[in-house]
Amino acid sequence: YVFYFHISSTAEACLDSLHNLHKRAVDKAIESENGHLDLFLRFLLGVSLESNQRLLQDLLTHTENSSESIRRTTKYIKEKIKYGHGLSTERSINLFLCLLEVKDQTLSREIQEFVKSDKHSEKKLSPAHCSTIAYMLQMSEEPLDELDLKKYNTSDEGRSRLIPAVINCRKALFLCSTLLFLAGCDITAQCCKSLSSALQSSNCVLRELNLSNNDLQDSGVELLSDGLKSLNCQLQILRFLVVIFFCLSLRKIKKNVYTCKKKIYIYIHTLNKIINATLLFLSKTFSMCTKGLFL
Repeated sequence: YVFYFHISSTAEACLDSLHNLHKRAVDKAIESENGHLDLFLRFLLGVSLESNQRLLQDLLTHTENSSESIRRTTKYIKEKIKYGHGLSTERSINLFLCLLEVKDQTLSREIQEFVKSDKHSEKKLSPAHCSTIAYMLQMSEEPLDELDLKKYNTSDEGRSRLIPAVINCRKALFLCSTLLFLAGCDITAQCCKSLSSALQSSNCVLRELNLSNNDLQDSGVELLSDGLKSLNCQLQILRFLVVIFFCLSLRKIKKNVYTCKKKIYIYIHTLNKIINATLLFLSKTFSMCTKGLFL
């Protein structure tokens, strides 16, 4: 109806360009907290295509040449994804779907090429961009062999938005570097919630997970252990580079390693300041593991 009113009305206020109509609709949809305008926006963009207008020519008073407006709207949406740091995960994904609605595959191809390459991102990716990447990875028919968070130049929020993609990845590397000039992954307890959810999914193909040198805290490890003990969890290798863990964390991991009978490799990194008593405690704690490697 909005599109019909736009092209048929003679009111001066409605003689505005189709692009401006799209732009206002995009902005309104982004502002929505519950996403109630997501489908409306995609439908509006889809019906604006000339090919779809021709299908509806019996209902419309006339058709409108929309190619230039669609081009400008597409550019506007891409800019929102690229620079929209305030965009939620849901609104980011919807903007990506809007591009597909107007048959623009350029961003999709760029992401596919980047994900398959060995290159690290030079430009910093916005959280919205990361949401789009994660969505594409989850929807892909072919699972990704390896998801390495260090490959993605983004903020902590951006990395956290990538984590749900592990559900369709065979191997995930979330290594946090101890070198200050390298960006660490900084996997937090909140990120562990997404990891745990993925591990509990019946569709998860993740077989190897490396969480080395991340300060998960007790709450994070407890969330992770919930995922490990799930009957759907198919994880075969879990790598930890332990610097500091509380007793609860250690016991949680040990309990679920024993219960699930997973093939777990625990890497224990010892700092010079950690006393021998700590090493002895760690050794006893992980005695139930299939294999312990002490570095």
